[in-house]
Amino acid sequence: MEVSIILPWPPSVNSLWRSSSKGWYMTKKAKEYKELVRYAVYKAKSPKFGDGEQIAVGVVAYPPDNRKRDLDNIFKILGDSLQDAGVYQNDCQIKKIYMEMKPKADVGAVHVKIWSLPSL
Repeated sequence: MEVSIILPWPPSVNSLWRSSSKGWYMTKKAKEYKELVRYAVYKAKSPKFGDGEQIAVGVVAYPPDNRKRDLDNIFKILGDSLQDAGVYQNDCQIKKIYMEMKPKADVGAVHVKIWSLPSL
């Protein structure tokens, strides 16, 4: 099985959490991104990977501008959002990750492919 979906550019891991006197909380930006991913997965009628299924994730990132960016900085919210959207049960199912940063695009986006790995 394989899933292929294009998602909006994710917020940086540095903007996902904030602290207050009551503890840590998820930012509005992070919550909004998770909702965008949930909606995109719903609209794509994406198949779901079962709980015991090992998967690989490939990400091709098209940044929205020419600022310097860390490629690994975008995966945390992306992976968690796909899990929350039900594409897979738990991100511990991910056994391989492939990522590539392309040059700036007119609109920042990430192309994500997820596929089942053969069981050993």
